[in-house]
Amino acid sequence: MDIGTRVRVLSSKLDHPSAQRLDAEQFERLRAEVRTLRWVVRERLHRPEWADLIAQVEAMVDRVERLDPSLSVEVEVPSQAGVSQGGVAQPRVSPELGRVTECR
Repeated sequence: MDIGTRVRVLSSKLDHPSAQRLDAEQFERLRAEVRTLRWVVRERLHRPEWADLIAQVEAMVDRVERLDPSLSVEVEVPSQAGVSQGGVAQPRVSPELGRVTECR
């Protein structure tokens, strides 16, 4: 795969909403991939035709560094037991988390 294609693929990953919900391991893999790409394009700093691609890679490195996997939002699937018995599930909001944690 050529470098231009790799830059486009990584840029698409960063543009996707799921990039805001990376766990620590996914974040580290993405970070390593972008930093490796940075190392590869820096070998071409002396070539003016690579200036745009190098700027894109540097911008991606900055974007990855701004991602914070500790702010990852977990999606919880509520229990549907009450619904299967013909009742309507009532959502329960956790006061600590401020989100629905289960349905009763």
